[in-house]
Amino acid sequence: MAHSMGAFLTLELLSRILPSSSINISGGIMLFPTVLEIAQSPQGRLMAPFLASSVVRAAAKAMSYALSFLPEKTVESMIGIVTRQPAAAACVTRALVCTPHVLEQTLVLAAEEMVVITGDRWSEEVWNAGGTLRQQKEDEAEDKEGKLDEGIRSGGMMFVFGQNDHWVAEKTRDMIMARRNGGARMFVEERGLPHGFCIHHGEEMAELCDGWIGGILGNK
Repeated sequence: MAHSMGAFLTLELLSRILPSSSINISGGIMLFPTVLEIAQSPQGRLMAPFLASSVVRAAAKAMSYALSFLPEKTVESMIGIVTRQPAAAACVTRALVCTPHVLEQTLVLAAEEMVVITGDRWSEEVWNAGGTLRQQKEDEAEDKEGKLDEGIRSGGMMFVFGQNDHWVAEKTRDMIMARRNGGARMFVEERGLPHGFCIHHGEEMAELCDGWIGGILGNK
């Protein structure tokens, strides 16, 4: 299971281990995946020029150094007011913005994402890991017995896109879904959960994932 850029890293990992690995992969769930053309997303278009600027990174590092002298609770309160994050999330954000070298590396990584996450580089075996193997088993079952065993229909990759996701352009999302039609399962989440669902909607997403995981494993 992966979220956002984690989906990109997951596909990259699968592309390296699948060709020569004996690991049995049942499938995976990619939540709000930023796997292609991230710089073309609404947020990417806004942030890319700033992320590429060494001046911006230097200013952010200086700000982080200044904030580190303030009481932790004061910074967390400021973050909560500005971002409307709950206390637990504000605490994590404070740890990031008050640690200069970590914030700097975060910005460097984000700038690299804008450059690296571009066009499609993976085979269907990667896009639908577990599902490709599943299809082979179904074909073998048909050839051998003349009918399908419903028990081997589980598995494969699932890509769950968000509505109005500011990190995935609608054009990119529609292109991915059209290109992979019939392979990996792809759909737009219907509840309108945000890209950063982990801040306010973690339990709701966990309940959805429970059902999706059961479907991949053939339990539901």
